[in-house]
Amino acid sequence: MRVKKGYEVLLDSQREDGGWVSPVHFRERNWTRSCPASSYGAALALYCSKSERYRNQLIKALGFLVWHLSTKQVQEIQRFFYHGHSTVHELLMFSEFRVGLEEKPVQAMLEWLMTMYCPDEDCFKYTGEPISKYSRRKDGMDSRVAKYRLYHLIEDDWLAYYATRIGANLIGKA
Repeated sequence: MRVKKGYEVLLDSQREDGGWVSPVHFRERNWTRSCPASSYGAALALYCSKSERYRNQLIKALGFLVWHLSTKQVQEIQRFFYHGHSTVHELLMFSEFRVGLEEKPVQAMLEWLMTMYCPDEDCFKYTGEPISKYSRRKDGMDSRVAKYRLYHLIEDDWLAYYATRIGANLIGKA
């Protein structure tokens, strides 16, 4: 019952644009615009519920995330995390629900993911900077946070797992 009520509160606070306001930004700065980090978290919660009941709200949230990504430079979004976004997880949701697949940011993120494919070995391998090089000033998180957030994303088997799921979604529902 508590989980169901939590989802109802979440859905009640979804904005017209499909996103959610950050409670901290609202409380501390009186911002009322949708926040990509809050919206990603809410979208992921709806996605993880696997409930058909939340499908329309999830699709609307994914639309907001695609829109927000479209306001950024390609090189900014071709990375695992950017300004509240989690690229691989979002690609999984976009591909499963067929949201924004023809849009420039989603295409750019897919191209970035494919740069990690090694055809000679027929696998995916992380090709970014070492986690130890992450800095708060440059990346918005230090190496300890990066290590935590990248856990089960950049390891070859996990990267291949996500890329395969994304690919299967793109091929299976064409």
